[in-house]
Amino acid sequence: MLAIIIKLDLIWVIAGIIILPIIGFMFRFSKKSLEKKRIEVLEREMVESHAEILALQEQIATMQSAASGTSDAPVVSLKESSSSKKYPPKDSGSTGGALKLLL
Repeated sequence: MLAIIIKLDLIWVIAGIIILPIIGFMFRFSKKSLEKKRIEVLEREMVESHAEILALQEQIATMQSAASGTSDAPVVSLKESSSSKKYPPKDSGSTGGALKLLL
């Protein structure tokens, strides 16, 4: 039978236990930093696109307000002005004011 003889010194085992996790952490750190840079670029692009959309919406709003000019909707004042009509008090009779006018 063939037997594979592997000689491992205790020093190589300890070195592997210490060095391999450090290499793994370095690889993971570099991968995370690249992802963070990509995310920052994408966020910057999103902010720029949102700013562009807001600017376009502002242009549309100003164009619509300029095109409509003054609105044709009637304006009703909530405050009572001095020139408003004063109505006579209501008649409190049971027959109504129309009968009194006829007599």
